[in-house]
Amino acid sequence: MNRKLFSSGVIVTFCMVILMGVDEARAVTLYVPSGENPTINDAISNASDGDEIVVAPGVYTENIKIDGDYITIRSSDGASSTVIRGDGTFTTLDIKNVKDDGQVFRLEGFRITGGQGTTGRGGGVTITKSDPVIKNSIISDNVGSEHGGGILINDEANPTIVGTTISNNTTPFYGGGIYIVNNSRPTIINSVIESNTATIVVNNVNGGGGGGIYVDANSAPVISNNVIRNNTAKHAGGGIALRKGVTAVIQGNTISGNTASYGGGIHNETEGSEVTITSNTISSNTAVEDGDFPGSGYGGGVSFYNKSTSKLADNLIDRNSAARGGAGIVIAENASPNIVRNTIEKNIVSATSSPAHGGGVYIANATMKLRNNVIAKNVSEYGGGVALITGSLSYVDHNTIVGNTARRTNEGGGMNIQTGIDASSTVRNNIFSDNNNYAIWEESSRVTLSNNLFDELGDVYYTIGPSRSFTVSDLDEQIARASNNRVGDPQYISTFSSGYGINTNSAAYNAAQDIGLCFDRDANTRPYGSAPDIGAYEYTTVTKSSALPLYRFYSSTFQGHFFTNGEDEKNAVQTDPNWNFEGVAYNVFSGEATNLSPVYRFWSSAFKHHFYTMSTQEKDALISNDPNWDYEGEAYYTYENQAQGTIPVYRFYSPTYKGHFYSTSETEKSFLQNEDPNWNYEGIAWYVENGPVCSD
Repeated sequence: MNRKLFSSGVIVTFCMVILMGVDEARAVTLYVPSGENPTINDAISNASDGDEIVVAPGVYTENIKIDGDYITIRSSDGASSTVIRGDGTFTTLDIKNVKDDGQVFRLEGFRITGGQGTTGRGGGVTITKSDPVIKNSIISDNVGSEHGGGILINDEANPTIVGTTISNNTTPFYGGGIYIVNNSRPTIINSVIESNTATIVVNNVNGGGGGGIYVDANSAPVISNNVIRNNTAKHAGGGIALRKGVTAVIQGNTISGNTASYGGGIHNETEGSEVTITSNTISSNTAVEDGDFPGSGYGGGVSFYNKSTSKLADNLIDRNSAARGGAGIVIAENASPNIVRNTIEKNIVSATSSPAHGGGVYIANATMKLRNNVIAKNVSEYGGGVALITGSLSYVDHNTIVGNTARRTNEGGGMNIQTGIDASSTVRNNIFSDNNNYAIWEESSRVTLSNNLFDELGDVYYTIGPSRSFTVSDLDEQIARASNNRVGDPQYISTFSSGYGINTNSAAYNAAQDIGLCFDRDANTRPYGSAPDIGAYEYTTVTKSSALPLYRFYSSTFQGHFFTNGEDEKNAVQTDPNWNFEGVAYNVFSGEATNLSPVYRFWSSAFKHHFYTMSTQEKDALISNDPNWDYEGEAYYTYENQAQGTIPVYRFYSPTYKGHFYSTSETEKSFLQNEDPNWNYEGIAWYVENGPVCSD
């Protein structure tokens, strides 16, 4: 077995290696303007692979075409003073046939403007079957004839776009800023996508989508650490629209001030494929009610439609608005997202007539897991915090639902549950406090209500079945599917991420039914005490656990395994069809603590793999004596010596593959020792915790 091991630095390191493939001795620098190169296109014609073109400040009115040219084009003074202006008849920069084969095409430091898209091409930049790097540029004021006002990425294109502003571009159909389609896998990082528009009305169920970014046709972008703001889509996805077969990673972005008829911030319509949306701030986006689209005005922050199976985790979703429902989040059309560890607060449904449901979360004709969230200070006519509507199957577990408002009398400030929901729906282990017009309003009598904590001594529940209200004691006695609900003071403390943690005097402490959740709102282990705590937070003596899962992948293409403790890299690798996610190998730690030691990480460009060691002697020897290895720092922390509750990590070396392999599996260890002569057992590398490894 050829096991190729990588670490959380693999993507960056690999890119560094392949970019070194150019013969530097042969490369030359060409200057624009100069005698032989008065224009950028002249310099491209005179350049060879590996050459660099340096462009002086100025306005260059020309349409640039790159076809198989592995060169670098950079400005000497940056994008503010160096402009490539298209002639208004074609895309300004057309890049094709420069797939990454050890070299890339690189563009840095230009403003690209004046482009006019034609069929199959974007306005400013078109990237087809290419993997270029576009860095520190401005792509603005371009027009797409159909799709991709700013950039069109098509046909297995995998560009890297970093530190670039994409602004004030427009297109009628899809992707005002960026259009990504046909198995493309771009990486878009540390950029600004703002004030782009997708404008057309196709018919009463379709129109301009993805004001900022539009992704379709089995593409898998990584969209990380960007600012995506003030974009507009006539139909769906003001900030980002995700369509059929997409497996995007959307992480660490600020998505604000965007507008659409559905999904002001992010619209998911992926027909069963999985999207990961983590650690973003999704704020002040709007879903408007547009007369061109009957039934519009849902999903101010995020919308899930058409069998989407996304994970929405660790986001701040706040101050979004929707005309009709789901100001924070809407789930419909057989979508089934997993919504965990978010703070969903201060979102408002603006309508004052029905329908006007779910200030925080709205679900109808779909399935959701809503777990470990804080849902606070949201407003709508019905179900200020959460609205469960006909056809929904909902698992609402371990949330803190506090301070929400139903503007209409008796309609459930905390939660509104309508008739026709799936009888398997559960509302368990939640805290309901300071919600007006009853914590829960229900007309179905089908949902299971158990182990919830209410802070009110008066009536907390209203049902139209017997048309009456109930105290908590009435609820358990007279509603057949209610049990073990209680009244008490949550005693919130402010030492947790949103200010709604609890202490040992809280009525929620050690009071929940154990339903198998492993983490709380801050990713601390649950349970911490003798039993889980009710609500989003588990009481703990630390505010945030430093334990991290070490993820394991296998590739039949490369005949090897891949391990990473980095969430960014794990999410990126999950979008790569060469790798299959095998789960969590074990837990490691992100920082120093008692009894923990660092695991050091090296990369070898000669051997094309990583090496890990806990030995300082081995580390120092490699740094001092072996030029094949580059030291990359401390990967993570774990146990050097065996401690209670730990198991060994076994280390193997293959002289055939010139690589190491690490495993906790006794079965795998035995197989390599007895069945595979390519691998030599070297002993125990370190120890790791043997506790339960779990996920959401």
